[in-house]
Amino acid sequence: MYQYNRHSTLMSAYKNIKDEKFRYYILKQKSDVFHAMKTFFRKEENKMFV
Repeated sequence: MYQYNRHSTLMSAYKNIKDEKFRYYILKQKSDVFHAMKTFFRKEENKMFV
């Protein structure tokens, strides 16, 4: 995000991705990095397809 909470061109492109496996996290301050990493690497339930 740029100053005044405007999204970059790249972020605007990411927002249009409609894949449930795609993740993004907006970092506004240094402390957000830890929460982003937890989100990216959290364990997910194994989905069984029958």
